[in-house]
Amino acid sequence: MRPTPTFLVPILIVFFLPTKSYSLSNNSQLLAFCFGRAVNFTTPSLFESNLRRLFARLLSSTPRSPTYYSTFITADDSSSSQIFGQAQCRLDAPVELCAACINRSTAAIVSDNSTGCGRSKSAALRLDYCFLRYSNLRFFGEPKEEAFYYSLNAENMTTSQVFIITVRSLMTNLISSAAAEGTRFAVGKSVISDGVLIVYGMAWCTMDLSSDDCHSCLSGAMATILPGNQRGMAATVSCEVRYDTNEFFSDEDEMRNSEIQSFEFSAIKIATSNFAPQNKLGKGGFGTVYKGVLTNGREIAVKRLSSSSGQGLAEMKNEINFVAKLQHKNLARLLGYCLHKEEKLLVYEYLPNSSLDKFLFDPNKRKELGWETRVKIIIGIGRGILYLHEDFHLRIVHRDLKASNILLDCSMSPKISDFGLAKLFGINETERNTNRIAGTLGYMAPEYILHGLFSTKSDVFSYGVLILEIITGQNNCIYEGSEDAIDILSYVWEHWTQGKALEAIDNSLGDGYSPLEALRCMQIGLLCVQEDQVERPNMASVMMMLNTFSMTLPAPSMPAFYTGKRSLPGVS
Repeated sequence: MRPTPTFLVPILIVFFLPTKSYSLSNNSQLLAFCFGRAVNFTTPSLFESNLRRLFARLLSSTPRSPTYYSTFITADDSSSSQIFGQAQCRLDAPVELCAACINRSTAAIVSDNSTGCGRSKSAALRLDYCFLRYSNLRFFGEPKEEAFYYSLNAENMTTSQVFIITVRSLMTNLISSAAAEGTRFAVGKSVISDGVLIVYGMAWCTMDLSSDDCHSCLSGAMATILPGNQRGMAATVSCEVRYDTNEFFSDEDEMRNSEIQSFEFSAIKIATSNFAPQNKLGKGGFGTVYKGVLTNGREIAVKRLSSSSGQGLAEMKNEINFVAKLQHKNLARLLGYCLHKEEKLLVYEYLPNSSLDKFLFDPNKRKELGWETRVKIIIGIGRGILYLHEDFHLRIVHRDLKASNILLDCSMSPKISDFGLAKLFGINETERNTNRIAGTLGYMAPEYILHGLFSTKSDVFSYGVLILEIITGQNNCIYEGSEDAIDILSYVWEHWTQGKALEAIDNSLGDGYSPLEALRCMQIGLLCVQEDQVERPNMASVMMMLNTFSMTLPAPSMPAFYTGKRSLPGVS
């Protein structure tokens, strides 16, 4: 049976409110929760040495994790000496501050004074920028919502309904955002009285919680704060909410603390000839991409986020948070960024062959894509997606895989780009729901369009569409705008079921392809775009199918959005 909390230590040395210097102070808020002092470990003991090893591992791994989160379980044959550990830092903390916070927590949590839990076998501790927990019992994914601390500023009460409503609205939105994000962390601000007063808010759960459990924990914590306080904070073992009229988190500064390079705006203007039209490479949902040449001769691609997009900064942070930490040959490399007044720029490596759509959907340039090149592109994209889904530290769903987001280097090797819509999934998450459908029609899975549900299987669907486009040379809507218009899924399915599959293969290939390979690629593509996401293979299975020719493939079922049997138009 899990020990019940019997000792509560709400310690407030000083309610630390940094304004623009986000450092760990000796006056930092320190909150400890001890789960039953009767269950203690002895010293010296195997449990004590395991605990030291656990702390060392968490201190080493947490600041280096892209999500500032890590867990560790000590390997021990004796259950009495096994320890489960968890550490997490706020995403707005620089790496050095995260490390300092975890380091201080490991000492404070086992302290014998009033701020620590001594030799308790199960304890949790919060500092301003981090959270640490260990136990002799497994606790991952189990919310612990006992409110063990809350702070109010009773001297600065207000009866202003505008203030109360603003705080409630801000925190409600942040709670929903934090619960929806894989990082389980959200910060934001609301302006009151024409900028005279600003309210800053934060909602933060441990990453092992499910979305629903996180939302429940945050809502419960917020309910303990009485309305009208100009400053409030409530924390449980599993979550924390906080708001204040003084800024206590980093916004754009968090990008300036990033490990990637910060470019001067003047250098970007010179490199792109002041964003000259002739240097424009393309335009996406959140901005325009320009080619540039730095003074050292290096070619770059500059993504200029649209000033009219209300989500420009959020999308920029998203790309920096993801891409700067991703390292794979089939993912586009982010070189740096630039923040200048209203300008928000991302600087990528320049890839001379532009994007896949420029070749694939051009009747003349399509001929440059031989069969071996197309197979290389298919496999390269697949490897990049597999890295995001399974080989990276945590699971990332791209959500916007399409031909224009596949860049090609000088050897025609593919690199996945544009992570503005990407989402990080929590430890125990397999599916997410959203009310904001964003992406590109023709590549979006049916469960996403109809119900707002997305998962790794959504990316698999998009990948299937890409495979079919690559082998047929056709856009996802053939003869768009005419009476003969047909989506590529229905087009390929009709050829497949009528025994005319090879007639759907891009005729610009002539006889320069392997019919068996082409049929196999088509079958794998159809398996990826099946209507029921449960029937779609995961990326590991897809890559095995592509790389193991002797493997027998299952028969695909009807694809999503099938428009019904029809006579097949000829396609040139």
